[in-house]
Amino acid sequence: MAITSAKGTLVKIGDGASTEAFTTIGQVRSISGPSVTATVQDVTTHSTSGNWMEKLATLIDPGSVSFPINYDHSDAAHAFATGLWNDMVNLTLRNFEIEFPTAVGQTLSISAYIASHSFDAPVDNVLQATIELSITGAITAAVT
Repeated sequence: MAITSAKGTLVKIGDGASTEAFTTIGQVRSISGPSVTATVQDVTTHSTSGNWMEKLATLIDPGSVSFPINYDHSDAAHAFATGLWNDMVNLTLRNFEIEFPTAVGQTLSISAYIASHSFDAPVDNVLQATIELSITGAITAAVT
């Protein structure tokens, strides 16, 4: 069994160019997701034998990814005019990569909208923002 530390996992955002370049989103504190679920439909009919429900998986919901950041207004990915906030208010679809540590050697690629951007400003701590990405389409995994 190979247990691996999550430290060093990166969230990267694409620039949208035809040969896309990805930039690491700075100051990410923790990452949750993607939270993928299958939509399962009840297909039980009156002619189904026995007392057991029958089900069929139909679609996969790619879910979301969320992460808090230490907010840095001088970071282009954080700044109101150029960053995640700007993408959210303009409903911009972006490509993202979640790059796991070298020991894992995999990168997840997703397309997502910024679904939420919320600030947390505790008087006794650092200014943070929590970002939620709503994934659309397939999630692909590549060995790095």
